[in-house]
Amino acid sequence: MIFSARRLISFLTSFSPEVIKRLNYVAPTSIQAQAIPAIMSGRDVIGVAKTGSGKTIAFLLPLFRHIKDQRPLEQMEGPIAVVMTPTRELAVQIHKDCKPFLKVLNLRVISFHKSWTSF
Repeated sequence: MIFSARRLISFLTSFSPEVIKRLNYVAPTSIQAQAIPAIMSGRDVIGVAKTGSGKTIAFLLPLFRHIKDQRPLEQMEGPIAVVMTPTRELAVQIHKDCKPFLKVLNLRVISFHKSWTSF
C-alpha cells in the first residue's frame, strides 16, 4: 500500500489534528513517508536515517493508532505497548516526543530506565 504525502497527512490529522498543527507538521519527512505506510500495513520496518529526521514519530504515530484501536483495559490489565531502547538518553527522547500526544489521545506513558554503575 502506497500513501501519498497528502494521504499520510490526512492519516496523521485524523486522530490528533491539534497536536499535528501545534508541532507545525506540514508534510511527512522521507523516513515517515516510507515507514508509516509499511507499519500500518503490518510489516516490520528497520529505519535508518540521520538524527532529527523523524524516525521516532514514524513509529510512535502508528503505535498510538494501534493503542487507540484496542478495547479499553480492565483493572490490572496492560500495558498495551512497550518500547525498549538501548540507552537512557533515547528513552528520555522518546518519552519527550510522546508527551504532546498523550493528553489529546487520553494515554499515559511511563519512562523507566535504570542507570548501571560499574562494578
